[in-house]
Parts: sequence; structure tokens; C-alpha cells
Amino acid sequence: MNIEVLLILIIAALSCVSVGIFLMLRNLSMMADAMSHTILLGIVLGFFISKSIHSPILLVCGVLIGLLSSFAISLLEKTKRMSEDAAIGIIFPLFFGSAVILITLFASNVHLDLDSVLLGEVTFAPLSRMIFFGVSMPTSLVWLSGGLILNVVCITLFYKELKITSFDPVLATITGISIVAIQYGLMGLVSLTSVLAFDAIGSILVIAFMIGPAMSGRLVSNTLEEMIVASIIFTLVNTVIGYFLSLFFDVSVAGMIATVTGVTFLITVCVAPEKGVITQIIKRQTKKRLFEQELLLLHLQSHEHELDYAIEAGKKTILFHLHWDEKKFAAVSEKLIVNNEIECENDVYFLTEKGSMHVEYVRAFYKIKHIKKGQIG
Repeated sequence: MNIEVLLILIIAALSCVSVGIFLMLRNLSMMADAMSHTILLGIVLGFFISKSIHSPILLVCGVLIGLLSSFAISLLEKTKRMSEDAAIGIIFPLFFGSAVILITLFASNVHLDLDSVLLGEVTFAPLSRMIFFGVSMPTSLVWLSGGLILNVVCITLFYKELKITSFDPVLATITGISIVAIQYGLMGLVSLTSVLAFDAIGSILVIAFMIGPAMSGRLVSNTLEEMIVASIIFTLVNTVIGYFLSLFFDVSVAGMIATVTGVTFLITVCVAPEKGVITQIIKRQTKKRLFEQELLLLHLQSHEHELDYAIEAGKKTILFHLHWDEKKFAAVSEKLIVNNEIECENDVYFLTEKGSMHVEYVRAFYKIKHIKKGQIG
């Protein structure tokens, strides 16, 4: 295990998720995919200008092309002739394809192949080093740490503006907040983060880090603050587990972390406390069972003062009136008997004191003021 590789992955992941949260809240998840690829054109153009793969010009050009792609997508969308997804589908392949052609024609001998573009080479990232305050550190770790600090500072300073423009653009406009300025400021951070993480982790992990943990965090939270904390936790868990699994199975680090991120999201979709698919199914079944219990209680209460109560509260009559089969009736009645809400004598069912209190609560909750004979059953 190389601790520096793990640190690079963690810092890159935190940098990506910090801006990915707000992308996801604005329904711009696909923008992360587009920008993580289109910046390649800026990097290639920066290389042609500087003649060096390590020049800061690559960073500047990458950010500018990222912003240009965002502007072009918005411009196409504003024509009202296509959706945002369609605009991304045009700009993304245009910029990325142009970059691939330029690399193939004029930079085939440069360290800019498609494998490094998509998957990165994080295991080799520590080999490129620089002296930072007298300490030899991986170059990518220094740059990514700077990017993370910048993201945290900008998000902290403009947190209110980001929050309002993400949830209520109309209120933002009324209060004088420039939606356009915040939008392109966020796009600038996304573009910068993508460029900084591009060489070390590749575009696949950039997308996975930006969107996966944010989506998982949203499923288990109710406020933005909770979502941020949950997204950070998911990011750290996915990164650490993915990295160690990649070592164990001797496979691609980027591929394994991306896979773990996807699996984590799918698990969260199923078992999230309030919004999970399985959780929702369990809640619906629980509500259904409770409704059936309350229906039986109401039936018994509606006939309790009648002379023919023994008939109306008998098993056969209840099955007929409520259109239940033996199995459903057995399950409902047994549950109520266990809860001490009804009791049975000679196949005739009676409300207990607890059952009567439950019925009164149901009547008050559903505003059932009076039950006439024949309304239930």
C-alpha cells in the first residue's frame, strides 16, 4: 500500500464532491461528465502553446475551455430548440473529439493517451514530485490540496448564495443575487477541479467523485448541511474501500473506486431510511396492515350497540362485508388480539378498552364524526 496514493485519492475525492453537491442540486449532473472530458481540449491547446506537459498554461487553458463548454451548452439551451441534455450531447463530443484528433495528429509521443485521460494513473502520481516548504511531496497532491482549499473557501464565502440559487432561483433574483455570476463561478470551480484531478485520477473518477457521493448523501439527508456531511462520509468510505479492494484483486484503482461508488449508491437507493425503495415498500405494507386493523376496529365499533351484534361481529359476516379471505382476516385479527385491542369469544369479536381508545383516535384523525348503520360493513 502507498499512503501517498491514498492521500491523493482522498484529496481529489473531497475536491470533487465539494462542488459536485451543488451541481447535483441544480440538476447539472451531466455537466460534470461534459466538463471532465472537454477540458482535454484546453490541456492539449495549452501544451501546444507552452510545449511542456507541466506548464501552468495547461491549467489556465483547461479552465477556460471548461467555462467555454459550459457557456456554449447554456447558449444552445437558451435557443429553446433543444434541451440541456441535447446541448451537452453536441458540445461534449465536439470538444472531446477535437482534442483526441489533435493528440493523434500532433502529440502522439506525448503523455496524453486515452487510457490516462479516462482512468488516470494515480498509482504513478507520487513519482512526479516537488519541494513544498522544504518537503518532497507528490506534485498532484500539492495542486489538489490547493484546489480543495480554494473550493472550501469559495463555498464558505458564498454558501448562502449557492444555497438560495440552488433551491429557489426566484427568491435569489428578488434578493438581488446574480444567478449567472454564481452559476459561472461554480462552473469555474468545477472546471478547475476537473483539470487539477485530470492527470492523477482520470475523467471517470472525476465524474464518480462529483456525482456518486452527492446522490447517495441526498438520499439519507433532509437538509443541505446533512447532505454535505453525508456526502463527505460516502466519499471517504468509497475511496478507502475501493482503493484496498483494487490492491486485493490487483485491478484498476479508478475502475474499482468507481464501481464501489456505484454499488454504494445502489445500496443506498434500496435501504435509505426514508427514501429507499425497500424502505418505501416496507412503509406502504405497514400502512396497509394498519389500515386493515383500523378498518376491522371501526366495523366492530359501528355495530357494538346493535341487537344483532353477535351476527355482525361474527367471523363470517366480517369476511363478507370487508371482502377479505380467511388468510387476511386471520393475520389482522391475530395482530389485534396480540395488541389487546380485540378479544374473541365463540367466533364473535369484541373491542377491548384499548381497542375502543384506538377507534376514537382513528375517528378523530380521519374526522369521522358519526358512523351510521351500514356505512362500514
